[in-house]
Amino acid sequence: MSAEELAKLKDELKRFNAANVRARAMICDAAGIPHDADILEWINGARERIARLEAAGDALKEEAWPTMFDDDASRKRRMDAIDGWIAAKEAKP
Repeated sequence: MSAEELAKLKDELKRFNAANVRARAMICDAAGIPHDADILEWINGARERIARLEAAGDALKEEAWPTMFDDDASRKRRMDAIDGWIAAKEAKP
């Protein structure tokens, strides 16, 4: 499979939804990409999580910024939370 075909397949998989589960499974089979019955549940869960993060908006990010009262461990947890929020927003399905 060429890089162009793989890119096209990945683009198709981004538009994955419940209405075309079987068609996507056939595409995965044809391309040799492993798939699972739980993939739709995972995708829906990811979409819900991203929707919650977007609904929280920048307030979540502002609340997570470290303060002068944080120790190193809590500062790292807060920065990891911010990084996760940004990554989830950028990786929106």
